[in-house]
Amino acid sequence: SDIDASITGTPIFMKVLYESASDEMAVTGVVVFAILLLILFAHFRNIKYTLLAFLPLIFTMIYTVGMMVMINLSFNILNFLSILLLIGIGIDDGVHILHHYKSGEKNIFKLFSSVGRAILLTTITTMCGFGSLIFSSYVGIASLGKVLFIGVSLAFILTVVVLPLFLKNI
Repeated sequence: SDIDASITGTPIFMKVLYESASDEMAVTGVVVFAILLLILFAHFRNIKYTLLAFLPLIFTMIYTVGMMVMINLSFNILNFLSILLLIGIGIDDGVHILHHYKSGEKNIFKLFSSVGRAILLTTITTMCGFGSLIFSSYVGIASLGKVLFIGVSLAFILTVVVLPLFLKNI
């Protein structure tokens, strides 16, 4: 649809930005996933560990989008950005656990009592940082804070729940 050149302002700017960025973010997400796969494979040198590192992230993405639907939080440009941020945050905990597991700590309880404590603390500080955005008067920033708060908490929970199930079989 044509936009009248005499109409200006934030709503028009945001509409154009949203339309142009939404297509780009989908492509960016795929590229980021591919690059991340390559980096993880180069680090672990094992396809099993590489795929295991992705499991909590995949579950986090699915559950985060599901939670957004459940609480009636609509997608906007900042929520798309938060999903891209969750890719990095969501994979971090799993990588730390898998790195320590691969380096010799095969006892799941010892592993989670040491590394688990560290990732819990980083999760709490990240949740507090992004969670503070929920109180923003700007609705877009507040929704970014909500999505990241939900996503970061789910990333931790799913890492702690999902990875041990699969590590027992390695």
